[in-house]
Amino acid sequence: MNRVLRTFVLVSPSGGGKSSLIFSLLQRHCAQLALAVSHTTRPARRDEHHGEHYYFCSDDEFQRLVTRQDFIEWAQVHHHSYGTTFQEIHRIHAQRKSVILDIDIQGWLQIRDRLSPVESVFILPPSFAEMKRRLMVRQSESKLSLLKRFESSLDEISQMQECSYYMINDEFDDSAHQLEQWMIHGRYNQFCPKTAAMAIGEQMTQDISAYLRVQQSLDQPKRVEPSLDHDLSHCKVEGE
Repeated sequence: MNRVLRTFVLVSPSGGGKSSLIFSLLQRHCAQLALAVSHTTRPARRDEHHGEHYYFCSDDEFQRLVTRQDFIEWAQVHHHSYGTTFQEIHRIHAQRKSVILDIDIQGWLQIRDRLSPVESVFILPPSFAEMKRRLMVRQSESKLSLLKRFESSLDEISQMQECSYYMINDEFDDSAHQLEQWMIHGRYNQFCPKTAAMAIGEQMTQDISAYLRVQQSLDQPKRVEPSLDHDLSHCKVEGE
């Protein structure tokens, strides 16, 4: 019997652990699953290879693909463009594999009515404290970059209800098992109930917003108050 080829979309704010989970799945199920390779205009990093991590292209090349409507989804993130082509989905399906898409919430909103069957899961870290710990332990982000990631996370979390399912990535092995049950065995009742996931998302939104307000206040230049001696030096003393 032919296996139904599907498309699985994983959406997560920074620090959700999505990339590590995808790597684990592909290691164990490379004959059944493949990660779609996106196009991007950002420069390749030292350990990245064209066609493996991304299809690296110029701004003009990317725009030509947009004009030809070759992308099933695309977006601009931090001054660089990213997109997934219809051809990439067809390439993987031609290998008799289901597709994993690692995209943001905007990408999911673009493709959910263009592909069938397609489902998504929104992956949350258990708390903002854990999100921040995961990002800081990488030691690859500047303070400004981290703040931008936190700001982007607010947008992602505010639209998490648009996804099909929800998962709290607290224990890595448990989370990997949940995704495996969904993608390989078609079981999804192990995912987090929507109400519980939304409650965690709301708490994270409050915590991230509070953190950003504190950082903004620390970055504001402090007003230097004139000293009393400085003020008196400009006054004429009566009787002089």
